[in-house]
Amino acid sequence: MAEPRVLCLSATTVRAKFDALVDRYGAFSVDIVDMLLVDPEMLINAAPLCPQERQQRRSQQAAAAARRRQQRQQQRAEAAAAAALEEERQRLRPKFTGRQRRLFIEGDEEEDPRVWGGLDQATADPGQPQQQQQQQQQQQQEQELEGLQDQQRQPSADALNATSIADLAADEEGQAVAEAEQPREHEKRRPEQRQQQQSVLRSLLQFSDQSGLPPAQVLGLWQQQPGLVGLPASELRRRLSAVAGAIGLGSYDGSGGSATSSTASVDGEGEADAAAAAAIAAASRRRAPGGDAYAKAAPGGAAAARRGSRKAEPPAGAALTRQQQRVLKQRQRQAEADELQRQRLLKQQQEEQRRGAAGVLSAGAAGAAAQLQERGAAFGEGELSTAAVLEAVLRDAPALLAVSPDEIEARRAGLGAALGVQDAARLQALLAKQPALLSVDAGELAARAAALAAALRLPPPRARQLAAERPSLLAVPRPALAARLGALGRLLGVPAALAAECAVREPGLLAAGEEEVRARFDALAAGFGSFREDAVDVVLADPSVLMRVEGR
Repeated sequence: MAEPRVLCLSATTVRAKFDALVDRYGAFSVDIVDMLLVDPEMLINAAPLCPQERQQRRSQQAAAAARRRQQRQQQRAEAAAAAALEEERQRLRPKFTGRQRRLFIEGDEEEDPRVWGGLDQATADPGQPQQQQQQQQQQQQEQELEGLQDQQRQPSADALNATSIADLAADEEGQAVAEAEQPREHEKRRPEQRQQQQSVLRSLLQFSDQSGLPPAQVLGLWQQQPGLVGLPASELRRRLSAVAGAIGLGSYDGSGGSATSSTASVDGEGEADAAAAAAIAAASRRRAPGGDAYAKAAPGGAAAARRGSRKAEPPAGAALTRQQQRVLKQRQRQAEADELQRQRLLKQQQEEQRRGAAGVLSAGAAGAAAQLQERGAAFGEGELSTAAVLEAVLRDAPALLAVSPDEIEARRAGLGAALGVQDAARLQALLAKQPALLSVDAGELAARAAALAAALRLPPPRARQLAAERPSLLAVPRPALAARLGALGRLLGVPAALAAECAVREPGLLAAGEEEVRARFDALAAGFGSFREDAVDVVLADPSVLMRVEGR
């Protein structure tokens, strides 16, 4: 009933197709009946093998089995030889006691070790102890000669030690003078170091003001690529506008920034660092909805806490009573609880804003404006600007700011050539889903497209179509792509060709990491209990089931 075309096939054809499936799945040939019951179309699509090819496969399997038997026999022989050698080494000759050795040296014939069987004729030679005594006498004479030479060198060594002590005293005096002059050199260098630190902080604040990125992200970007902070404002705006135009967000004029540049004019050596740090903290608070209210309420709360603590403090010189101690502790705990609650609220608001800006990217360039408006209405801030979406893009791929506008355009054209997409709107939609592709040059994109076609065993046009439907596949480096495909085959216990077929039917298996796919498969197999092997049959019949299971 599920596949009526099976009735149109002859018995010989059905048998040939079934044998082809048996040869194809190898160790999983016992599960072919279950697979056909799940998907009878597999029998229709199976291609029968010719008798010559079948005979050739059987001969290859027989040859492989013979090689494995030969290897096992060779390994057993090597293990037996190693065991025999180790047993021979453990057979130690008997050792002689001190009395037996002394009697042998004195020449007692009754205590000859050759009678005991412990030594051979060459080792038990009576002349050997005499040679040892001669060597000991020679060593003793050499030691006496060295002692006489040391006594002759002692006067010259005493004089040398006296000279060394005088030189050491002179060196200590010179070092004391150098240490006395060293603070003056530090005092000369200190203003230059302060000026350099102030210039770095001011550059970071100016970069945050011009790019619209929060100061915390600017600091992380500066640690990765320090040269970006020194870019002129015009060049930075050009790069941001190029990135925004490539992903279909229109032009960017830099008006979405939140950090103010008034702190750049702070004077004084001690006040510059404090003002810069306060500006970074204030800018981070203002990035979240309700941040202004928190920025205004936080100083008030701190001041109230200070007033409360001053009220609770007794006059100077007076002893604290138990009641005053309890009141003081209660007020301190209340102030700490209020501050912790404000910090939690601020953190939740910041996380909601990040998720709102990142969620806009998933819909592509077509629905960006609508989702921006919905997110803005949900936050109570009206319509979010382009800077919010651009901030989410640069948070995931900060290396885009290191690419010039001309290079971004070249990479955009290279991506279109690699995918065979000439429509600008469609290309913008692809980049809106995967903006990190702009950080890969055109040559690497073409190499990844070719590697994808080779790994999945697809013609180049079909591979380009698959990459256009799932641009996240091109974001995977070539070594990682091969590693993920091999891990999928090992996880399911199937050949590479069958693993590639599963990846073609569900490309998300390659876009996800190895650990994620393994966690999803373990969660699926846990539902089968002791019949874990049946989970493999389910995945082979429908690979998309893995992407619908939540990993543990």
